[in-house]
Amino acid sequence: MIRIYPILVRERFRRFIKSIKQRPLISISLLISIIVIIKDLFTEAYDVSVILNNQIVVLFVMIYLVAKIINPTQGMTIDYQLLQLKLISFSGYKFLIGLKLVGASLLFLIFCIHSYTEMVIIVCALNATTNIWIFLRNRWNRRSYDLFVAIIVIVGIRYQILSVSLLSMIGAVIVFCAIRKVNYESILSLYKVVYQIGQQRFLGISYSENESRDIQVNAEKLVGTAKERNSDWCEKLYDKDRSFMFYKEFMRLRANLEKYIAYFIISLLVGMCKFYLPKEYIMIIFAILGVIAINFDIQMNQQEAKILLRGYIKHYSVWDIIKNKILIYATANSILMCPVVLWGWKVLGLSMIFAFLIAWITLYKCFVHK
Repeated sequence: MIRIYPILVRERFRRFIKSIKQRPLISISLLISIIVIIKDLFTEAYDVSVILNNQIVVLFVMIYLVAKIINPTQGMTIDYQLLQLKLISFSGYKFLIGLKLVGASLLFLIFCIHSYTEMVIIVCALNATTNIWIFLRNRWNRRSYDLFVAIIVIVGIRYQILSVSLLSMIGAVIVFCAIRKVNYESILSLYKVVYQIGQQRFLGISYSENESRDIQVNAEKLVGTAKERNSDWCEKLYDKDRSFMFYKEFMRLRANLEKYIAYFIISLLVGMCKFYLPKEYIMIIFAILGVIAINFDIQMNQQEAKILLRGYIKHYSVWDIIKNKILIYATANSILMCPVVLWGWKVLGLSMIFAFLIAWITLYKCFVHK
């Protein structure tokens, strides 16, 4: 393993030079910024604690960490060739992955050595926790706990709770260190897709149309999870039209629970903006929550609407469809808009009415004959 380190360093250096040649303007701007930061690093002019006390900066840090959790293709990986060619052992694999998981947080702590505050430590701890969770999520193929991790990040940053941040990081590190084996066959395909996307996105390497389509298909397979199929309720409720249609929509929502959780995390993050932005922005935040609910309703019903509108069914009642779906989607929209409870209980009642109207209008627009 030690012999491979110089090769890895040289290979990373070549990638770095190639990325600079691909994007010279961005690279020059970044280089100037780094020079300015290093110049002020050991002077009183540079104080990270002052920057992190800025409300807008705190909001951007929160958005950055939550965005990593929501992103389905986010993953902490190494070059798949190292595994495919068996160039590293299991301990070497854990070392390289662990370095990527906590390395940025450790560098940031060293970077802020003259301005340690609780907020600096909280940001570093939550960043490490988020990275480790993303790695474990891809390993376990579980996204249902994203909401729990996102709440830890949001609460830890909003209320600056050092104990929660440190305990979550310690727990994540313990779980990572407890890993004793790796199924290389299951992670090799994931690492290969991530490598190909990185080559295309950052180094400007172009693929043919068929290769790009294959990469997209493989990525969708990897980030998707197998759904448990249960059709017993179809037989039980077959003769009960209203119950059958209601349960059908409920099971569709349950099958897309991971997508719904991602939408709710976004809504929660948007609702938290109220604490960091002036009061004049409250109506804009409320409108954004409405747009999130509209987007979710369209995503859930767009395909079914296309089948009805372009299929062989010429006559159907839009009002019957709305009656069968309105309760499910009005409830789902209400939950998506419930972060407004942070503003007060009176606003919550208004959001419920707004959620019902959004569900009704969106369903009508989706299924009406055009």
